[in-house]
Amino acid sequence: EHAVIAAKQCIATAKIKAEDIALIINNGIYRERNIIEPAIAMLIQRELGINPDFVKANNGKDAFGLDLMNGGIGALNAMKIADSFLQSDAVRYVLIVGGDSHPSSSSPADFPYTTVGSAFLLSKNIDAARGFQGFAFQSECFAGEGRRGYVEFKNMGTDGRNRMTIKTAPGFAAAA
Repeated sequence: EHAVIAAKQCIATAKIKAEDIALIINNGIYRERNIIEPAIAMLIQRELGINPDFVKANNGKDAFGLDLMNGGIGALNAMKIADSFLQSDAVRYVLIVGGDSHPSSSSPADFPYTTVGSAFLLSKNIDAARGFQGFAFQSECFAGEGRRGYVEFKNMGTDGRNRMTIKTAPGFAAAA
């Protein structure tokens, strides 16, 4: 829901038509009711009216959506994928959305994350002095976990979709 709200604002600010978006990438970690399939990107795409069915729409446009769940660097990975599509001229616009919420649709006081939604729109720019100037990736060894969240479907029984386990490493200090 929050990703859809953010995406609608993003599309309106960009002053483009939703049907002109050919690729939507959803990145997030926690999903309402811990939905795995269908891909959340498809649900967001449908809510935004981004060519959810190119056969029925019959407008000559189609769109592809995918989920990319890679934790804190998911948005960066999504930008790299978007860049690949844009550089190949396969698409004109890529919408990257993200949203996280507690899987139970409530806000337990002890849940350490805030429900959020975000969206940004990328396009290929002919002005080389504007926008992203390229991507470079470098990995460094990180010796620590910080905070880790996961769903224990097997151990949670019939309430597994509404619960998650959060482990915080000793000495971890959350950003202020």
